[in-house]
Amino acid sequence: MECVRAGVRDVKAVASSRVESEKRGSPLSGEAQQVNEHDSHYASLHARMLFPALDFFEIAMEDISVHDNFLISYSVFCRKREIYLHTAFLDKEPHEYTDVVFSGVTIYHFECDNLDTIIFDIEEAELEDIYAEYENLFSRLKNYAWVTFRYESKEELIRKMREKNVKAFTINSSHGLAGWVWAESMSKKPRDTPKGEI
Repeated sequence: MECVRAGVRDVKAVASSRVESEKRGSPLSGEAQQVNEHDSHYASLHARMLFPALDFFEIAMEDISVHDNFLISYSVFCRKREIYLHTAFLDKEPHEYTDVVFSGVTIYHFECDNLDTIIFDIEEAELEDIYAEYENLFSRLKNYAWVTFRYESKEELIRKMREKNVKAFTINSSHGLAGWVWAESMSKKPRDTPKGEI
């Protein structure tokens, strides 16, 4: 994963260009447009410290990549209905740490955890597609309160999930753990240092 960090000079240039463009209602300058997906992420990290008042530097979730990150650990907070995946990109210095947080978790399924997982991607999917792929699992656990409310059919289950604003998220890995989470939301949060996982 190629990740080019933007220096302070680049951050200021991007910030200035964006602010001036928004004032004029004109497109971003060429310099700002050259900042690619990963550049934007790291520019945002630096700029949140330098220019905390600029809304532009609120980090958009889609700008944070966990491709090729190692899964360092994960935590399930049952009462809060949250799952945290603690990930790290270790191929460059300084290392990059990102938490993937699922909130409003209803059900989840992880498999193939070999304790050495390299994440390929985490993305939103269709509830129906997950059910179709794991129909045997849903059928086997239907009467064992895996899903905590009663339902009589796939259609009723999907409808009730949508009424609760539940979405499906898949965890795809190049190596190791894979699975999915049905939850109300998923977010990615960068952090400066590991919490003793390494």
